[in-house]
Parts: sequence; C-alpha cells; structure tokens
Amino acid sequence: VVQSRVEVYDVVSRSLAGNHNYAELPHGCHIGAVWNLLWTWGRPNIDYNKLFVWQRVNHFPDSKFLTRKDCLKRCVDRPQMVEAFRVIPDTFVLPRDYCQFVDAYTNNRSLDPPKTMWILKPVSLSRGRGISVISDISEVHYREPSIIQEYIEKPLLLDEYKFDLRVYVLVMSFNPLEAYIYKEGFARLATVKYSSSPSNYRNRLMHLTNTSVQRKHAGSLPYDKHRMLGGKLVLVIEPRCFFRGTKLSFEDLSDRLEERGIGWAILWEKVKDVVVRTLVMCEHMINFQVNSFELYGFDVIFDESLRAWLLEVNSSPSMNLDTLLDERIKVALIRYGTSIFGIR
Repeated sequence: VVQSRVEVYDVVSRSLAGNHNYAELPHGCHIGAVWNLLWTWGRPNIDYNKLFVWQRVNHFPDSKFLTRKDCLKRCVDRPQMVEAFRVIPDTFVLPRDYCQFVDAYTNNRSLDPPKTMWILKPVSLSRGRGISVISDISEVHYREPSIIQEYIEKPLLLDEYKFDLRVYVLVMSFNPLEAYIYKEGFARLATVKYSSSPSNYRNRLMHLTNTSVQRKHAGSLPYDKHRMLGGKLVLVIEPRCFFRGTKLSFEDLSDRLEERGIGWAILWEKVKDVVVRTLVMCEHMINFQVNSFELYGFDVIFDESLRAWLLEVNSSPSMNLDTLLDERIKVALIRYGTSIFGIR
C-alpha cells in the first residue's frame, strides 16, 4: 500500500490486518518487487504489460473516461444511446459546447415555470473545489476546461435538507463488464435548509453536499462523541446527529424515508440501474486489463419525482475514517472488495 495518502494507507492496512494470507512489504521497497496487490491513490507509474497475471492494481489505465466530467459526458451522450440511457442532467463541455449551452439556457428560461439554475464544475477537480451555482449567463466564468450542467432544482429532500448518495462500485473488468455494487454507502447531507431562491445560489452549504465542504460548517455535528461519565471515557451517540450531520448510512436513510412512505427498495433499484447504464455506456472506452480493478464512488441524486440522476463518478473516493460510521462502512467495504479477487 503506497503511503502517499495516509487515509488510504490506514483503511486498506486496517482492512487487511489479521489476514494471514497477506503480508505488507516494507515501505520503500521498490515497486518491482514481488507483490500480489498494489493499492495507490492515483494511477501508478508502472508498465501494466509487464505484470504477472496474479498481480492486481487498483486502477485501470483508462479510467478517465468514466471519472473526468468531460469524458463522462462524451461517453453518455452518444446519439444511439442518449435517449434510452439518459442518466445525467443536460451537460455541456466548456468552451467546446458554449453555443449549445446558450441555446439550452434560452430554452429553459422560456419554460413555464422557467428553469434558471445551472451548476458549473471544473472537469478534473473534486471535493467541491471550483463549483458554483448560477442563474444568469453573465455568471459563467471559468479559467480551465469545465462543464456546465442543468441543476436539479427540485431534489428529494430529507427534513428540508438536500442530500445525495455516495455509492461504492467495484469494477473488476470492462469489456467484458464485471462490477459489484456495495449495498452500504452514505447519504451526504447539506447543513443549511434547501431553497431554490436566487438569493441563495451562492450558499455552498445549501447546494453542495460534499463532505469536504460541509464538515467545516458549525451546523455539521459529529456522529459520535467521547465524554467522561462516572470517571470513564465512554462513547455517546446523539440522535440529533443523524438529522444534521454530514452523512447517514443507507440503513439509517432507509428508515427515515420509510417513515415518509418512500420505499428504499424501489430507490435502490433505480440507483443500480443508473450505475449499470453508466458502466455499459463507458465500457467500450476502457480496454480490458487483466491486472486491474477499481473502486469508484458514484454520486447519485433523486429529484422530487424520485428519478435518479448521476452527478459524477469519482476515482479514489475518500477513505477518511473521521467517524465510527466511516470506519464501519469503509473498512468492511475494502474487506469485501479484496475478498472478491482472492485475498481472503
């Protein structure tokens, strides 16, 4: 496990701790040494063609076609598939598609009621960096290749807060496609109640559910706290944390939605459908590579009509273990993933 990202090293090494079929190589050992599993944050600088068939690397060489926002747009917008496989809101790559964006912007404003919200994102950044919500074309400013995407103005809310889903997908092979969707994950919540009023467009805490954005807000409560009770340090779980924290487990989200008469089983089928359609549309761009696998973070949101939309796909999703919930889900996720390709 390469130590360039401490949080990745921690969760992978912890997940495999106690596994008698796995031994960690000493740090600083040359990558050419004999190994079974290489786990890195970014794509490693290795020659995949020189690997033995039993060696596994946690990145595909051509993953950008799924994880770069402009490349994803190209994959899912093929004319023969765009209608049957529409999984993302209307999206335009800037500056290339600026004229098409202007046409869509004009058409949306002529609707009754008008649709005026768009979200602007750099194509290669993550964790909410460089993202802005806009309502007027004069606000479209960018210094690097970006996409502009129709904003889901009427999302499904949880207690008046916007949320989306971080869905973990392990792909073992593209073309032929072999993928596993992990049954647990996170609902990522905003910490300011949602409003589509133009006066709130610049409120990142209302519109961006990224944990890296929300965790800095005073309204983002910890899921768990250690306190001194009776002279002992004990763990206290506060119910209110499950309503204004930045994340919920799918299990907790399911309970909350079921209380409102929204069946989680139906929503989960829609999530799986979005994931499968996305992978099918992109698989022809990512060559078969026998040594590769990859864990992706699919970000999915529901609108008020309960339609699922793909927002983006993340390579190397965050492995930070900030809370007990992180530890419970992510450690089990890595254990499950490594068991699939034979490190048991």
